Amino acid sequence: MGIDEMKRLHRYWFIAFVGCSLAACAMRGDKKDLDAFVEKRNICDHLRGEFPDPPDAQRMQEIVDGTKKYCKGSDAELKALKARYAKDASAMTLLSSFEDSIE
Repeated sequence: MGIDEMKRLHRYWFIAFVGCSLAACAMRGDKKDLDAFVEKRNICDHLRGEFPDPPDAQRMQEIVDGTKKYCKGSDAELKALKARYAKDASAMTLLSSFEDSIE
């Protein structure tokens, strides 16, 4: 499998991942703040783990810009959501799957 095919496959996987996240969020309409955080944080975590190989300055800049957009403020938001949903076991299970400090 060539590099271009791997990049294409990676992008398809990412789109599917985000789509599944959105579908899961749509099923829990009563917790919109939680759903929005999960969607944003999943994108953030994906971008944090992506490094272009071979090195590509343009793609690296896209990753840096994306992490600024999707990761900024997520530590505080996660802490606030954990306080808000402290008595909701399913929400806490979901929130506990995220690292507390990434910024």
